[in-house]
Amino acid sequence: KQLKLARSLARGMVDHSLKPDAIERKAIKDLLKLPPTRSLPAEGKQLLWKFRFSLKEDRSALTKFLKCVDWGDAHEAKQGVELMRAWAAIDTADALQLLSAWFTNAE
Repeated sequence: KQLKLARSLARGMVDHSLKPDAIERKAIKDLLKLPPTRSLPAEGKQLLWKFRFSLKEDRSALTKFLKCVDWGDAHEAKQGVELMRAWAAIDTADALQLLSAWFTNAE
């Protein structure tokens, strides 16, 4: 509930050029190293969402980003699909993850 509130408040203040600082970069790097079977912690999802625009050049971040999208929220799902289409091309192993049960959105 808190995560949803924080995201809805931030919707009006989207900074496409926002970059993580050194501490946030390390936290993101640690999140991206998590195995695909691990759920992302709420604060990790918030961090990935916050820096989603700067992450789209990182091929390895797409599957983790898609896990942080609230697909039940129409606005967030639309933005998730738009960003996914603009994301850097991903590796075959990452693409195979998109066929798993974690990802059920038809887009």
